[in-house]
Amino acid sequence: MVSGCAKVTLVALASVEIAERLAALVDGDFDDEVATWIDHQGNGQAVHRTILNLHTARQHRAVLALARMTLPEATSALDRWNPPGMLLVPAGPFMMGSTEYSDEAPFHTVWLNAYWIDRYPVTNAQWQVFVEYGHRGQLVLGPGYERWMADALVAFAPLGWESRKLLSDHPVRGVCWYEALLYSCATGKAIVSEAQWEKAARGTDARRYPWGDHNGTDGLCNTRMCEVDLTTAVGRYSPDGDSALGIADMAGNVWEWTSSLYRPYPYDPDDGREDLTAAGLRVLRGGSFADGDDDARVTCRRRFTPDCRLWDHGFRLGVTANVLRSQARRKE
Repeated sequence: MVSGCAKVTLVALASVEIAERLAALVDGDFDDEVATWIDHQGNGQAVHRTILNLHTARQHRAVLALARMTLPEATSALDRWNPPGMLLVPAGPFMMGSTEYSDEAPFHTVWLNAYWIDRYPVTNAQWQVFVEYGHRGQLVLGPGYERWMADALVAFAPLGWESRKLLSDHPVRGVCWYEALLYSCATGKAIVSEAQWEKAARGTDARRYPWGDHNGTDGLCNTRMCEVDLTTAVGRYSPDGDSALGIADMAGNVWEWTSSLYRPYPYDPDDGREDLTAAGLRVLRGGSFADGDDDARVTCRRRFTPDCRLWDHGFRLGVTANVLRSQARRKE
C-alpha cells in the first residue's frame, strides 16, 4: 500500500515529467522564422525562439498548460522563451486591492496564470514605428469603436505628437484605449488586465509601491513631487524604483491603460470586465508626472471612456494566456 507521503512524491514527479514534456513540444516546433522587435529607443532586432514566434496550435496549447503550473520547471521553461524587453510574471496567487478606498476594497486573493509584461511602457520611438508602418489586424469592438474609427486620424498621432516624438525614449502619451489596442494588435501582444498590471507592480507581498512600503516617491519615480512637470526617459529611476520583478516605471511618469472595464471588486475575469467589445469605462493604473504620491500606489484605480485622450495617458503591453488561446484557435 502506498503511503500518503509517497503519493505526493509520485504526483510531484509526474507533474515535473509533464512540464518537461510540454516544454519539449514547444522547443521542438520552433523553426527559423523570426519576428521583429522594436526596443524603447526605436531600434529593431530579429527575435526567434520566444513566445512571439509560436506558430503551431500544439505550441500554443503546451504554453497555455505550462502557464497554469507553479512548478519551477514550468517557470524555467517559460522564462527561457522571454521576448527581448519583457519579463515573466510566474503563475500563482497575489493579494489585490486595499482597504484605503472603497473602489480598492476588499483586499482579496487573485490567482493568475503566468504571463509576460514589458519592462517599460511603450515609448515615442516605438509609437513612431507604428505611425510609419500602420496598424495590422481587424478589430471588431462594437459601435463605440466604430464611431471612434470614423473620426480618428489615419496616422493616430497622439496629442502634441510633433513636439513630443523627439523625446524618443519617453513614454508615449495622449493616446486613447482604442489606439493602445490597435498598437497591441500590430505587435502580437495585448494590453494587460488590471489584475495582471497590479501583480507585476506589487509582487506577492502586498506592497504599497513597486519598490516596497516606503511612504513617498521622492527619487523613486516621476510624480508631481519631483517638480519635473514632464515625462522622463523610461528607466530613469531604475533600479531603485523598479518592482520586485525588475519592471520599471510602474509608478508615475504616465497612467497606463489596462484591458479591464471599471467594475467593483473582488476582481473576477469571468464577469465580463475583460470583454473588449463591451461598452464602459476602462481602468488606468500607476499615476503620472502630474499626480501626487497617493496616485502612484500600486492599488490606485483611474477610469475613463476608451476614446478619451489625455496628456498623461500611456500604456504598456504583455503577452497573456488569453492572447495565446485566441492564436491557437485561429491556427486550428
